[in-house]
Amino acid sequence: MPEDIFERVYYEEMKKEPEEVHEQVGGDHYQGAILQHWDLCHIFGWDWFQGNITKYVMRHKQKNGLEDLKKAQHYLSEYIKKEYPDES
Repeated sequence: MPEDIFERVYYEEMKKEPEEVHEQVGGDHYQGAILQHWDLCHIFGWDWFQGNITKYVMRHKQKNGLEDLKKAQHYLSEYIKKEYPDES
């Protein structure tokens, strides 16, 4: 039996039928992923900035390429300003 939460969620998702795991409204850029991005946000407890940064990095090859990486960079830049205001 898996020891950590990521493995438990992964194995639970593997038991589901493909339609349950991969239902997506609009586009197909997350198709083929065993876990949806929101699963990762939930598992790791990411905040709004972390969720957006990772979303754009994860999907850039399937959706908007460099534009998505620039969006991730923009969110990261703003996140740094908010998290470390005296150092940025």
